[in-house]
Amino acid sequence: MKIVGLVSSFREGAMLQTAIESLRHLDAIVVFEGPVEQNADASGSASVIPTRVGNLQVSQTHGVWPADAAKRTAMVEWCRSRKWLQGEEVWGLWLDGD
Repeated sequence: MKIVGLVSSFREGAMLQTAIESLRHLDAIVVFEGPVEQNADASGSASVIPTRVGNLQVSQTHGVWPADAAKRTAMVEWCRSRKWLQGEEVWGLWLDGD
């Protein structure tokens, strides 16, 4: 069984780094950074996304999604497309950047 940290964020500043670091004991971490539901002009500091946490590389995907559900579906599809996760039982831990 593998557990993947699925982080949704957009302009979370340094708070995002703390959230990501809380996932250090999982098997993988992916951050989907970008706006949903047309909130591209939302204020906030640029997200601080570390490239590594402990021994884990932090994967990143940047984009714009029409709704939060679409962003979360993209996270599930990211997991399904990873060859190293195929054939495994995979659990996701949803975590918003804030």
